[in-house]
Amino acid sequence: MPYQGITTDALLLLSENRLRDSREYYEEHKPQINALAIEPMRFIAQAAGEFVQKHDRLVSVIPTRMVSRVRRDTRFTKDKSLYRDHVWLTVGRGKNDWPFHPLFWFEIYPGRVGAGVGYWFQPPAFMEHVRQWIIDNSALFLSAVKKAERSGFLLTGDEYKKPRRTDCPPELLPFMQKKELYFLRTSDDFAAVSRDDFPQSLCNDYAKLLSLYDCLSALGDAFIAQYPNAAGDFLKPRC
Repeated sequence: MPYQGITTDALLLLSENRLRDSREYYEEHKPQINALAIEPMRFIAQAAGEFVQKHDRLVSVIPTRMVSRVRRDTRFTKDKSLYRDHVWLTVGRGKNDWPFHPLFWFEIYPGRVGAGVGYWFQPPAFMEHVRQWIIDNSALFLSAVKKAERSGFLLTGDEYKKPRRTDCPPELLPFMQKKELYFLRTSDDFAAVSRDDFPQSLCNDYAKLLSLYDCLSALGDAFIAQYPNAAGDFLKPRC
């Protein structure tokens, strides 16, 4: 079945569902939500996952796991609203390689769409490693960043107010200040997402990020090699 596109009808329905915050409304409109938003996103996830998997054979392609749920998990958040008004997908390695490995993503919000690459999990100790790796591999990293920037993908993320590292060339300082590291491009062009060639268009965008993905992958692999128990240590429950 070909890609059917995601239109503003999907966003309006997701927004209405979020506004009503009603299990009854959701259950009544769940088939429409799936048809207009979830199934098209899974189609995109399949196409994007297979494309990236050709570059990195460890990438997992299971569309039902790659696309976010509309129903929120409210156990650990103060916001107890039941439903999201947005949807996203991620493309990356399976859970055995998580969390210190980059992800591609694509997201649709009311008012904007976005795509990018970066890390989902970025504790301070990992970011210290990130900063040192960038300094040690600056030529390789900056070349990949410039390629991403030419396609509109820009460095994003919260910053520290005080300088973190000053023992580096000036062109590396913006990366030293980041609490998190990812590259994002946003747009309000929803018409693009409704066209039948959008999955291929997203793959073309991801192709321009593969050099950066390789840098972030090498960076994460180096961290795991140095700290093989890091994932368990960072993710274990805190009392």
